[in-house]
Amino acid sequence: VKQGSSSVLNQAMMELGATLCRPQNPYCHLCPLSQSCLAKKQEQTHLLPLKKPKKAKEIWVWDLHWINKKGKVAFIKNDYLPFLKGQWIFPGHAQQKKLPPKDFSFKHNITHHEIYIQLNKKPKTSSLKNAKYVFPDDFTKINPSSILQKTLRTVL
Repeated sequence: VKQGSSSVLNQAMMELGATLCRPQNPYCHLCPLSQSCLAKKQEQTHLLPLKKPKKAKEIWVWDLHWINKKGKVAFIKNDYLPFLKGQWIFPGHAQQKKLPPKDFSFKHNITHHEIYIQLNKKPKTSSLKNAKYVFPDDFTKINPSSILQKTLRTVL
């Protein structure tokens, strides 16, 4: 028996799962694997597919530093936030909280992160290591995230 490519087999299995092994009313009678299907034998097709538990919502307060030099704004490589990892973002610091703050500039959600941005236009940051300064019109070139656009709209 000639074996096929694993990528073709994986694609076929995903296609079966998407079209026949549906969460409600699966089409077991059309499935070429129904004779060997354990869920069908045990009459448990109604329990599948298993649902992944939802991640708990995390509340973050981001003290975002808007550092402006000659019309350009400072960006640093993100090594301090659990979201937008490795991307160019505004400097600042963040803390996870149990409750949302009462005072914030705007709110943004990224997956299970509920982010409350506190915009700080006069941070006490003297110098930034490895900062990149970018004109506001070029923000999307450095990072297309909508949180940067919201920040820009809030500032300007």
